[in-house]
Amino acid sequence: MRESLLEFLRCPECVGALQVRSGRAENGEVMSGDLACTQCPASFTVDSGVPRMLRAAAPATRTQKSFGKQWQLHSRGSFERGLIYSKSRAECLQDFRRAFGLEDLAALRDVMIFDAGCGSGELTADLGRAAPRATVIGLDFSDAAQVAFARCREIPNVHIVQADLSLPPFRSRSFDLVWSEGVIHHTPDTACSFASLSRLVKPRGKLYVWLYSDRVTTPYRLARKILRKPYLLPSAALYALSWSLALPLHLLNKMREIFQLSQVRHRLASTAYSFYDTLSPEFVHFHSQEEVRGWFARQEFDPVVFLGGSPDIAACGTKK
Repeated sequence: MRESLLEFLRCPECVGALQVRSGRAENGEVMSGDLACTQCPASFTVDSGVPRMLRAAAPATRTQKSFGKQWQLHSRGSFERGLIYSKSRAECLQDFRRAFGLEDLAALRDVMIFDAGCGSGELTADLGRAAPRATVIGLDFSDAAQVAFARCREIPNVHIVQADLSLPPFRSRSFDLVWSEGVIHHTPDTACSFASLSRLVKPRGKLYVWLYSDRVTTPYRLARKILRKPYLLPSAALYALSWSLALPLHLLNKMREIFQLSQVRHRLASTAYSFYDTLSPEFVHFHSQEEVRGWFARQEFDPVVFLGGSPDIAACGTKK
């Protein structure tokens, strides 16, 4: 953790400023120690370079464990290699530019970017490199934050934090651009998570969210419905199950490609990863476009743009 992160980091309990106590530094970074709030008794640890802004007494949840394991598997190449949900990293950067209407990320200066639910940090790292004069902060609830830290450690304008989106450790109105793709529908309450993110957006700043539509049925979601509580399975069993389910679907998809019934190039590893991604989280919620429009309206975003290109919901709003 670079000490410069303290300029932005706040106590998630009272939003007080934090100071490092008994920290151990390495190459200019705080690798271990305590972050003490200057306004309340709360304190948090820095472990292996990552500030852990979680309630000390809170046990690890199934959501933390499942996503931590998922992103660790992904970073080791146990599913896709060089891809994220079938997309290349260049395509993911293009999605970011398109969502926020940006032509050139390198032109961003003194802009605060928040990657809310950064996973293992692929996009976070690429944003830091593509926008070197912006500040990029990636946050993840799970131990994937450690993977993200290792990936982003050499990028000077990128910071990684482990924290809960329902109690983000930042002041209100801290960020110009807030990005949350495929995250908040895996929290206990999607609307509350949306409201939490919306408070972090500066006036005239933008918030982008991508989440599951209640009008879309996929083989992955059908499997989730049939299995009922697949997240209770041990990780190794869930991993094997994901590959077992992926093989027949992949063969079917390839037949559709042969007969030109699909324009998508399907990959077995990406199909297996999509099964794991859908089956492993404890919480999976589905929403309508009308619901999401209402969330943006209640949090005073206008205009709100719903982006095409996905059967699910992708929307970007500008804070009044």
